[in-house]
Amino acid sequence: MPSQCYFNGNFYQAKATTTAGKSPATNPELWSLVKIPARFRWLLTKLTYANLLEIDGQKDKANDERAGAINDERRGLDILIRSEANREGRLERPAIQLRP
Repeated sequence: MPSQCYFNGNFYQAKATTTAGKSPATNPELWSLVKIPARFRWLLTKLTYANLLEIDGQKDKANDERAGAINDERRGLDILIRSEANREGRLERPAIQLRP
């Protein structure tokens, strides 16, 4: 399974087997950038914050933050799916009934 890493604010996927010290900065030919839509970058931040809260022993706050992030993610995914479907003309439109 391909390796992934987080480096300098971006996610990368290895194109080939890598070893320690072969980062996207030192060996860019071994890595491809994983593009994440801007509207979902905040989600990663919120989930990271929730993890830090949990490490700090604030489990209740972490669970609240995680739940909020998941709800926001669902709304964001719904918007993304609808916009893609609409752009490709696949969105089902309700039938219009004309009065006689």
